Amino acid sequence: MNFSDVTKDPRFLDLSRGDIRSALTTPLLADGTPIGIINIESTQPRAFDFIHEEALSALAGQIVVALDNSQAHQDLEETLAALNARQEQLFAAQQLAALGNISGHLAHRMNNLIGSIRLLGKFMITTDGMPPSAVQKATQVTDAATEALQVIEDYRALFASSKEPTPFFGTVRAGVLAARVDRNIKLDIELPTEELIMDVPQEQLREIFKELVTNCGKALEQWDGTRCITVRGGVNDGHAIITVLDTGPGVPANTLDAVWTLGRRGQTDSPGMGFGLWWVRTFLTMYAGGITITNRPNAGLLVTITLPVKPTHAA
Repeated sequence: MNFSDVTKDPRFLDLSRGDIRSALTTPLLADGTPIGIINIESTQPRAFDFIHEEALSALAGQIVVALDNSQAHQDLEETLAALNARQEQLFAAQQLAALGNISGHLAHRMNNLIGSIRLLGKFMITTDGMPPSAVQKATQVTDAATEALQVIEDYRALFASSKEPTPFFGTVRAGVLAARVDRNIKLDIELPTEELIMDVPQEQLREIFKELVTNCGKALEQWDGTRCITVRGGVNDGHAIITVLDTGPGVPANTLDAVWTLGRRGQTDSPGMGFGLWWVRTFLTMYAGGITITNRPNAGLLVTITLPVKPTHAA
């Protein structure tokens, strides 16, 4: 549309400059649908002719093609990102399934063997006439066997399956309260009172927070400063978010990335196989969630867990 003199054309409305005399406008049409306009102006009347009109029309067509290509490129990037995320979910599911099969058979055999050792230890403790030194050794063996059986039971829970809907915040609270934390360490829990029902296995979710808070507690046991673990939760932008913050020393910066390595143990003086955090991240990935661990200056370690309110499970 060519406005030769905008001061005499009621169709033209200029809101920016009062000295405009002529203007040339053309729409941007994508498959016949207007998506914008191009407007050029001049302080001179009758500044534009048919050559300008043809040039502007051609430019408009090129702009529409460029916008279409840009949108197609953006759509392609979003599709590839979704496919990559789905691939990560499937890979995580395959890893956990394979590990679950191996662990199930191994846990069964170890449970029988260690259970027999514990029974033998108890028999020696209760047998009359046993030397005190032998009773002491038998007690140590029995205690170690009991602790090992608990570790086996904990790992069994990591691969327990449940198809029942899970009360998310209630399960988080149950996991935090089940953590093995010294009584001198303060637990500060603040979670929403309105429950959130999610399609995530309850037992594994509980174990995640039991594991995280137990590890935080172990890090604080030898800490001379304030000893507190703070758990907060909420929902934001379609995601359930839980943060766990302790007031301890944190993790050395040069080893922070290594905490996700399968087989690495943070507390070498306690029982375990070293796949706690690896398992947590792999499990959350399977449900399109995530976990980050960061050191906060003078404030300890911050763990943030996110899960979509309606997670997509990679079966």
